[in-house]
Amino acid sequence: MLMDGFKRSAVSIIIQFEDEFLLLKRTKFPYVGRYLPVGGKIEAFESPEDAARREALEETGINIHQLKYRGLLVETSPHPRYNWTCFIFTSELEEKIEAPECDEGQLEWVKIKDLPHLDIPATDLPIYNCIADNDVFVFSATFDADLHMLEMHRLDQ
Repeated sequence: MLMDGFKRSAVSIIIQFEDEFLLLKRTKFPYVGRYLPVGGKIEAFESPEDAARREALEETGINIHQLKYRGLLVETSPHPRYNWTCFIFTSELEEKIEAPECDEGQLEWVKIKDLPHLDIPATDLPIYNCIADNDVFVFSATFDADLHMLEMHRLDQ
């Protein structure tokens, strides 16, 4: 049983076709109504890569073959269930698919140039910028109990 405050491990997969990302407009806690990549918890005895492939398949129906590790995001909060270590991957599709149905929210193709104008988590734009620069990163973000970001900084610089 997971105890409050302990870090949980997760994955985030940024699926891309040309100049667009397939993002999820969430309907579940956290980040209801915000756009973010698909992803989820790493299960027992599962590698981050296997979790990324499983989550992509579960949430989008896409069987991911090529994954590229991009970085790590560590989130810390006094909220008892919001302390995460998230492995971030990208996957480029050879063909664009229609955004499928998803029980986590609405999947949409979003132009990369439109990301700064979308309602996205505060952690995500710096991550997208690193990905655009082909930069591997490690970020640490601190949140208050209401999940408002207090600070975010790179640990690898």
